Amino acid sequence: KKIINQVLSSDIQEQAQSITIPTLLVYGDQDRATPQWMGEQIHEKIKGSSIEIIRGEGHLVHQSSPKNVAKLMKEFIR
Repeated sequence: KKIINQVLSSDIQEQAQSITIPTLLVYGDQDRATPQWMGEQIHEKIKGSSIEIIRGEGHLVHQSSPKNVAKLMKEFIR
């Protein structure tokens, strides 16, 4: 739990600016741990990134909606 708290309290804005590869951000619009607005801030910092919001999903969107996430990833890779 300590590690999770450290990750969630970290400000990655500066590191995000250094990402130069295509990046897909996937967020659930019900995420309380890392809310959608945080994803949108990171998206703005990563030049050329894409952000997808899955409606009705929370923080573990890859577990609760794996087919949707896989579809988004496949489309992004293409």
